[in-house]
Amino acid sequence: MKEQEHIQTTTWARMLNVLVFPGDVFEEVVSAPLRLVNWRAPTLLVVLVTIISIQFGPFGASFGANLCGTNSTSDPFGRGDLLAAWWPVASSLNIFAAAFGGSIWSAFVLWFIGRVFLGVRFSWLKTLEIVGLSGTVLTLGLIVTSLTAAIFGDIHACPAFSLFPGKLDSATALFQAFGAFDLFYIWSTAVMAIGLSKLSGVSVKESAFWVFSYWFAIRIGLIILA
Repeated sequence: MKEQEHIQTTTWARMLNVLVFPGDVFEEVVSAPLRLVNWRAPTLLVVLVTIISIQFGPFGASFGANLCGTNSTSDPFGRGDLLAAWWPVASSLNIFAAAFGGSIWSAFVLWFIGRVFLGVRFSWLKTLEIVGLSGTVLTLGLIVTSLTAAIFGDIHACPAFSLFPGKLDSATALFQAFGAFDLFYIWSTAVMAIGLSKLSGVSVKESAFWVFSYWFAIRIGLIILA
């Protein structure tokens, strides 16, 4: 029981520290034995915060449907595809599946980049831990996005470039382009680039090049299709 409490406390500490010292956190994770709680706990927190935002946020279900973080243009790794639903149970299940499925996809993307482009072998499960802890940034982003939408009285308002140019039609490609540069998704992508650097042993600059190349390629493609 004491050991379980210790692991839980350590996991929450890592989740907080990854916001400030991601490199130190990931060094510890890479050298430590496998602990998938480092993936499960942050991902469950994303699920919980998203459910609260959708079900009890200032705009209810309509807010969840238009939450900036849920737009696929804002999250190329798929963790942001947390769709609003027609009723609470279906919505919660949908959010759960999207969050965990998105984390698994994100881990595959980082693992694939390391294996193919960096020529380095490392554990996919360790990558899953890195991705999970990076999700702490997304949790903070969901909270800030909820507050931003409430302050501006606009379900499309979010901490992205789309907040500044004035009133834009949310259906236009220009709005999608501005909205793609969400502060917290840029932040989480940078954190994952640091994690990939620790996993692969390459420089942060090199890992960031490949991670952000994927990030930009997905966004450009989605903007074109918008």
